[in-house]
Amino acid sequence: MTRALPHVSGTLTGAQLTSTAQQIASHQLPDGLIPWFDGHHADPWDHIEAAMALTVCGLDDVAARAFEWSADNQSADGSWPMETVGRVIRETTTDANQCAYLATGVWHHWLITGNRKSTEQMWPVVRRAINFVIDMKQPSGAIAWARSPSGEASTDALLTGSACMVLSLRCA
Repeated sequence: MTRALPHVSGTLTGAQLTSTAQQIASHQLPDGLIPWFDGHHADPWDHIEAAMALTVCGLDDVAARAFEWSADNQSADGSWPMETVGRVIRETTTDANQCAYLATGVWHHWLITGNRKSTEQMWPVVRRAINFVIDMKQPSGAIAWARSPSGEASTDALLTGSACMVLSLRCA
């Protein structure tokens, strides 16, 4: 898809943005997962952030594969593991903020593309992710930042993660 690239005079050129998006796309695995860099792990937050960058730069098909990976690899409880290397789950702890961020990515994709069909297809995935996050709510109202592999929620709630979760809840 061709769309006007964002432009801030004196910052980045359209060519630099396109080059950056192509670099991100070059790291995407055949199943749609986007690791930090070749051979490294991926996490749910950075994976979606990369898909958002691809969307901004008009690489909608590549971004769609990233969203499809999220849909195809969501756990039954609505989460994703904190670290995946290829098809190997390296860290099974789940991070509520990272899981919530899918809602932000899907909303961002909708605002840029107006693609109702893809948004509707992703809604059940977003709903499960947000329900996972809400289930992490503590009696104080704070949301635990993580759940251990044994299913135990952390007693800690992180300020930056909580702020990001509020954004994601609003996007959902």
